[in-house]
Amino acid sequence: MDRSRVGFVAVSRLVMALLLALLVGVFSDAPVRAEQGVAPQGILTISPSHGGCGLPVDLEGSGFFPDSTVVLRPLSPATGRPIADAVVYETVANTDGHFNAQVNPCPPSVTEPGATIIWSAEPPGRPYFEDGAFAIAVYTIFNINSTQFFPETGHAVSGEFLFTWQQAGGLSVFGYPLTDAHMEQNPDTGEDVLVQYFERQRFELHPEYAGTPYLVLLGRLGDELLQAQGRDWQSEPTADPADPHYFPETGHAIAPEFWQFWSWSGLDFGDIGNSFRESLALFGYPLTEPAVETNADGDTVLTQYFERAVFELHPDNPPQWRVLLRRTGAEMLDLDRGVQ
Repeated sequence: MDRSRVGFVAVSRLVMALLLALLVGVFSDAPVRAEQGVAPQGILTISPSHGGCGLPVDLEGSGFFPDSTVVLRPLSPATGRPIADAVVYETVANTDGHFNAQVNPCPPSVTEPGATIIWSAEPPGRPYFEDGAFAIAVYTIFNINSTQFFPETGHAVSGEFLFTWQQAGGLSVFGYPLTDAHMEQNPDTGEDVLVQYFERQRFELHPEYAGTPYLVLLGRLGDELLQAQGRDWQSEPTADPADPHYFPETGHAIAPEFWQFWSWSGLDFGDIGNSFRESLALFGYPLTEPAVETNADGDTVLTQYFERAVFELHPDNPPQWRVLLRRTGAEMLDLDRGVQ
């Protein structure tokens, strides 16, 4: 069975983080006043983080100087510099350092599907910035009507499900689709939602969250698999709070062998780099301590359960394949169908 490692989607996000570092003056050749030093970093979110061109999107900022002017402009991912034909916007942060603004996300020269646009919130005065905070968010051009067919399993993925699949790791994170999209009762809420199963996950579409990063939610398959085994994660042995990567929310710590895998991947909320909230949305909190278990394929490996995934360590594999994701989507489908 194909159980690949998480693809390093984070590599491109690290490039974005370097662009932010250049912008805020971490490097000596950045065009920030010398006396300013390393400029403070605000927080910028763009909603939705993907879609077409021509319709406005919302930019929300926090952590900016109170009552300060904030310049909103798109930057080239290749150079980190302003896009020449782009419209530049200005807004003013309130007394709490927050602002909300609407912008057209695409400059005239950047409209091709798959392209990314870095939106910058910065002080006036480029290239010699006035004092102020900086932040960046990423918008991805995506045709919401697009579909990809997978002959390997005979199923297609479309729309928001396809965007999530492509942007959060694709085949290496989620595997092939095992069903078409269909209505199913959510085990947590009892409500009928549009779902689609993949080898390693179940996607759920929640229209009530339209315009937020949570339109597509991932199934809590790690928790559901524990329940199918008759195990309550709240009864599992817990970690020492002094352990690295400890989460008080569940009382467990992510194993050192799995930490990089967990923290370098995430859903795409338009954040720069790979943010904690993006990793949390993809995998969830740890629900167990790492322990040696035998999986459905008969491999006896170090295993740790998370809300939305199960991690396995295969030390005899090449380094890039040592941490694998269990095929939880396939296992839950088999359990639902009564397949042993």
